[in-house]
Amino acid sequence: MPPVELWSRIPPANSVGTAQLVDGAVTTEKIADGAVTPAKAVPSLKSEHILGDDTEVSTTSTAYEEIKKFNFYKDTTVESMNWKTLEVVAEARVDTTGQTATVGLFVDAETSPRLELSYTDTTYATSRGTADISNLATGLHTISIRLKTTGGTAYQRHLEIKAVKT
Repeated sequence: MPPVELWSRIPPANSVGTAQLVDGAVTTEKIADGAVTPAKAVPSLKSEHILGDDTEVSTTSTAYEEIKKFNFYKDTTVESMNWKTLEVVAEARVDTTGQTATVGLFVDAETSPRLELSYTDTTYATSRGTADISNLATGLHTISIRLKTTGGTAYQRHLEIKAVKT
C-alpha cells in the first residue's frame, strides 16, 4: 500500500505556503492590521456553535407555541461577533399520518418566523435551514423556537444552532 500524504506539496487554494511567505503575502504588519486572520485561512473559524438542545417537547396547537428560548449576543463592530446567519438543524415529527409539524425560528419580538422547517413523518426526521440575521443591531437578542401542527400532536427533540459570520 502506498503511503498516504497528509499535506500536498502544493498548498490548497487560499492558504499560505512557502511561496506566499517568500513573496511577502503574509507579513507581521498584515497580521497586525487584521489583513491576515485565522478565519480567512480556516473556513471552520467563520462559524461558532452557539447552542444545542435535546429536550423533547410537544404541542397540539395549530398556532405557533414557544417551546424553547435562548439568548445570543451580536456585535457589528467586532468581526468575530458580527454574525450574518444562523444555521439550524432540528428534529421533529407528528403522531398522525397526513399531518404536518412546523418548527419556526423567531428573533426578538418578531411575529413572523425567519425560518420554517416542516415535517410530515411519524418518526423523527431531521431538517436544516438558514436564517438571515444580518440586519440585527449590536446587542443581546432572543431566539424563540416555536412549534405548531396541522392536527394531532407535534414533537420536537434535537436542535442545533450555529452562528456564521459570512
